[in-house]
Amino acid sequence: MLGAETGVVGEYEASDGVRFRAVVLERFPRHDPTRKAERWACIGWDVALAYEDFAFAAGTGTEQRDYTPETPPHMDRTAIPGSVDRSRELLARSPLLSAERVDANEVDCES
Repeated sequence: MLGAETGVVGEYEASDGVRFRAVVLERFPRHDPTRKAERWACIGWDVALAYEDFAFAAGTGTEQRDYTPETPPHMDRTAIPGSVDRSRELLARSPLLSAERVDANEVDCES
């Protein structure tokens, strides 16, 4: 899945109707998971992080038109203001992560 050995995409709808998307990719034979997470941060995901062999991202503005190894996902709407904390909470529900791990491993756009 896009340079990784495996990956998962999940769609979630909160009780107030806000839709979230989360992506997890594992094991990058030729790439560092941090670089993948940075790319997600640069295109507007609410939260992107790298932890161990995984790259994670979650957000509300992440409906994708294109998703290929050469082209990162294109956002077709901006993230809902104030949704960053809720996206962090969504990722912290992962059995591999916690709120502390999300905070400690979050990446920003470096470009």
